[in-house]
Amino acid sequence: SNDCNVNGVLDVCDVLAGAPDCNGDQVPDACQSDANGDGVMDDCQDGGTAYCFGSGAGSTPCPCGGVGAPRSGCPNSVNPAGGYLVATGLPSRIADTLVLRASQMPPVATVLYFQGTSQSNGVVFGDGLRCATGLTVRLGYTFNTNGASQWPPAGGVPIHTAGQIPAVGAVTRYYQGWYRDASATFCTVNRFKLTNGVAVVWVP
Repeated sequence: SNDCNVNGVLDVCDVLAGAPDCNGDQVPDACQSDANGDGVMDDCQDGGTAYCFGSGAGSTPCPCGGVGAPRSGCPNSVNPAGGYLVATGLPSRIADTLVLRASQMPPVATVLYFQGTSQSNGVVFGDGLRCATGLTVRLGYTFNTNGASQWPPAGGVPIHTAGQIPAVGAVTRYYQGWYRDASATFCTVNRFKLTNGVAVVWVP
């Protein structure tokens, strides 16, 4: 029943008629925030650069000889592609819409999203690779739904606040999802895995 651009056409009808809607929320992008004025809705920005993959491309090999999908982490007992992490939104301290989105994990596993100050090409950790190192901050825990989750949750503390991003200058921080895998017979007995890493450059 909304008409955000007051053109006499409901938002959902605008989208069905071809108005851009990059995040699929049935609201035209023209009605939503573009804090840096680059023509891309903040929630749909490519907020980071993926690195440290379980496929072995430029990274330490996965434990137990496993190989994940390109741009994903090491395999888990449910999905041989491995946990997949992306960052979307605007990594800005004054207009922070950054969201970490992970998928390809066990259906209802717990996930800890965390931040590091250093980048690694992979240190074997449990059944996966630790790629975000240095001084680490635990952003928060959540639960997967159908193998996917995000941080922060709706209405949650923005990442720049939880991650204690410095108030001035551009800084790079590194992110991963650390998740449970109930199988004690897959790879090692550790029962935890990690997604690939994502590097994010924070700006004012």
